[in-house]
Amino acid sequence: MVSIHGYTVVLQSGIQWKVMVDDELHTLPMNKDGGKLWITQEGSNIVIQSSFGFTVLYDTLSYVRVSVPSTYQGQMCGLAGNFNGDQSDDFMLPDGRVAESMVEFGASWKVPVDAVRCSDDCGEKCPTCDAVKTAPYMSKRSCGIILSKTGPFRDCHPLESPTQYFQHCLHDLCVANGNRESLCRSIRAYVTACQAAGAKVDSWRTDTFCPLTCPANSHYETCTSTCDSTCASLSTVARCTRKCFEGCQCNEGYAFDGDTCVRLNRCGCVHNGLYFKAGESLFSRNCTQKCTCTASSQFTCEETSCHSCELKDGVWGCVAREGQCTLTPGAQLTSFDGASAQYSCSGVYDVVSVCDEGSPSWFRVSVRIEEDEENLITGKAVYIYFREASVIVKKNRDIWVNGRKLGKLPHSISKAVSVSSAQDGILISQAPQMQVHLHHNGGLTVRVKEDLAGKLCAPCGNFNGDSADDPKTPNGEVKETVADTLHDWKAKDISY
Repeated sequence: MVSIHGYTVVLQSGIQWKVMVDDELHTLPMNKDGGKLWITQEGSNIVIQSSFGFTVLYDTLSYVRVSVPSTYQGQMCGLAGNFNGDQSDDFMLPDGRVAESMVEFGASWKVPVDAVRCSDDCGEKCPTCDAVKTAPYMSKRSCGIILSKTGPFRDCHPLESPTQYFQHCLHDLCVANGNRESLCRSIRAYVTACQAAGAKVDSWRTDTFCPLTCPANSHYETCTSTCDSTCASLSTVARCTRKCFEGCQCNEGYAFDGDTCVRLNRCGCVHNGLYFKAGESLFSRNCTQKCTCTASSQFTCEETSCHSCELKDGVWGCVAREGQCTLTPGAQLTSFDGASAQYSCSGVYDVVSVCDEGSPSWFRVSVRIEEDEENLITGKAVYIYFREASVIVKKNRDIWVNGRKLGKLPHSISKAVSVSSAQDGILISQAPQMQVHLHHNGGLTVRVKEDLAGKLCAPCGNFNGDSADDPKTPNGEVKETVADTLHDWKAKDISY
C-alpha cells in the first residue's frame, strides 16, 4: 500500500496489470493529476512513479524496491532506515530510540490491519536450517546459480551483491523442503534487483527450469518493453523507467490490453489518464454517469441513476434492490415497503404473490397462522405454489413437493425452483427472483429481486417503494391500513 499525492494505491500479490487506487480497480497503465503520479507495468513488475522522483517497484511476488531522491536524506523512518548515511542508527524505533533487538525493531513498525493477527516472533518454533540441510541447494542447478561467476547473473555481481539473495534462497528452500516454486521466486527476486540496478542478465529460464507461461499472442523475453507497447501507448506516452525487465512481450502486430495481447485495431480508449478496454463500461463514483469505450475506440458517457450505488471488487455499479417481507412468530407482518400489520385471527393467509397469474415466474406464498394460549403464532405450515410445483412445509417440518414427501435436502424441483436447508431453517427458492426462508422459530422471510417491483400482490405489498398503496385488497381497493386488508387475503383452509 502506497499513500502519495492524496491517493492510496494498493498492489496485490500475484496480480499484474491491475491496481487499486482509492478502492477503485484500474487497468494499467494509468496516471493521475496530469502525470503527477504514474503506475505502469514493466516486464513482470508494477512500477509507481511520482513527479518528485519517488519510485516503488513490486514484482507482485516477494520483491519490493523503494527509491527516494536525495532531498529526503535524513528525513526517513521505518524498516528501511533514516537515509542519513549512517548504518549504525538504522534500527530506530518510532520514538527515536535504537532497538535492542531485531524482534523489537520489526514489531515497532507493524501496521494494524483489521481481522489480521500476527505474532512478533516465532520463538522456539523458528525453523532451523543448518549447513547440512541447505547443502543440497547450493549447486548451480539450484540457489548456486545466483553466485556462479560464469552463470547468467555474473555481470550483475558488481552492481547488486548476490550473497544475501543466495542466503535467502538457501533458507527459503530449506523451509519449503526444496519446493521448486520457492527456488524460482528467490531467483526472480535477484533478477529483478539486478535489472532494476541496470545490470545485464542473460537467459536463465528454460522449458524445464522455472518456465514462465505467457498469454496468447505473446512470448517470454529476458528484456521486454511492455511499458511502451500497450494499447494506451498508441494515444499517450507513458512514463517508463527505460530499464530492461524480464517478462512477457506481445508478438509483433499486437499490444497489451491489460494482461492480454490484442491486435492494434482492437485496442480500447484512454480517458483522464485511465485506460478502458474496448466494450468496457464503468460507472462514476456515485453512479450518476456511465462511460463506455466502444468497439471503435470512441469514449462516450451518459447520465444514469439507480436506487443503490455500490463499490464491489473495486468497480462501482448499480446494485439491484432486494425487497424483504417478514412475518414474526407473533404474527406481525412488515411489507416490502415498510408497512406493518398484526394478524388477529387464525387461518391460512396469502402473504405474497405475483399479480399476473399468466407470468412464467408466477408464485404464491401462503401461511397458516394459529393461536396458542398466549398469542398468535406463525409457521405452523407454509404453502408455496409455482407454475411447475407446489411445496408444503408442515408443522413438523416435513416437506412435501407435488404431494410427495421429500427425503434429504437439497432438492431441485426444476432449473429455477429448489428446496434447501439453512442454518436457521428451510429455504425455498425460485432463482434468481424469489426466496422464502422459514425460520426454526416459526418466523417467515420472503426476499424478492428488483425486477419484481410493482408486480406483486397480497399483504407483503407491491414493492414499489411506496407503502401508502400496500393496503390493497384482491379486487384492487386501497384501504386505510394493511391490517384492514388481512382478512380479504384469507385463503381457503387446507387440511393436513
